[in-house]
Amino acid sequence: MYASMLFFLFYFKISDTYFSNQQYFRAFHCTSLALLSLKNTMYYGTAILDPSSSIQTIYLSSTTATTPYNDNENNLYLKIIPIYFITYIVYDFKNCFKRVDLMTHHIITSIWAYLNYNVCIGNISFVILNEGITFAYFIQKFKNQLVYRLVFTICIRFPVWFITFYNFYNIKNRNYLILLNLFIAMFMIVLDCIWFAQNFKKLKQIKANKTNL
Repeated sequence: MYASMLFFLFYFKISDTYFSNQQYFRAFHCTSLALLSLKNTMYYGTAILDPSSSIQTIYLSSTTATTPYNDNENNLYLKIIPIYFITYIVYDFKNCFKRVDLMTHHIITSIWAYLNYNVCIGNISFVILNEGITFAYFIQKFKNQLVYRLVFTICIRFPVWFITFYNFYNIKNRNYLILLNLFIAMFMIVLDCIWFAQNFKKLKQIKANKTNL
């Protein structure tokens, strides 16, 4: 794991040199994360949505057979996402210190990913789909970027967090980790509501300014 972390730190350093614009840097890597997460969610099926499924109980499905996932197998796509995500979050700390909300988000998600890595690795893949909203940085026109963010929040982020909260809530034998995940899911829903309201307000201002011209 530490070797993988060092590799990605080196990888991000090269990427930071290549991408002169930090927004494009975030857009490229978070979009890659979201696509990998989507691939895992589709490939592993409903098992990946179940937070009670540990890394040893996730099942691989195919048209010919169903084989238990073996923790000793080097499944790159499944294991790479949490490492990729944590490394990106740590790297991005230096660029978000002026935004308290984003800094708080990064701290919470870092703690969440670290604590869940060996327990709910499949669920991590599912939840990281939410990072696909960062694709908006590729959109040049700010109005279109805001529209995309609003649609993505309603169609992806809210459903993912509500499903996550529902799944953890339905676990009967609750421990501190389950309670922490419930709290984090609620926190993310509230934070997304705040960001949704901010983006909607900005979009209304743009439309109002065009009307007054």
